[in-house]
Amino acid sequence: MIIILQEPSASTTEVYLRTEVLYPWVKLKRWCKQNNTQPIKKDHYGLMINHYPASAWLEVFGVDIQEVLYKKSFDEAS
Repeated sequence: MIIILQEPSASTTEVYLRTEVLYPWVKLKRWCKQNNTQPIKKDHYGLMINHYPASAWLEVFGVDIQEVLYKKSFDEAS
């Protein structure tokens, strides 16, 4: 049995809703192209939304999406 672990990813909308900072998707798309990877497409109410890998977020914008997504989830639970 082969287990494929997928790197965490996030859309620009998800990050915006948690940080209130609007990050341009074009830079993330460019990073993906330069690193021979594709954004992950996820269904959001019938729309296919690009989710960019955590490494792209970190390298391009210095954003640790795991911290951003975890912090918001933790704050909501409090």
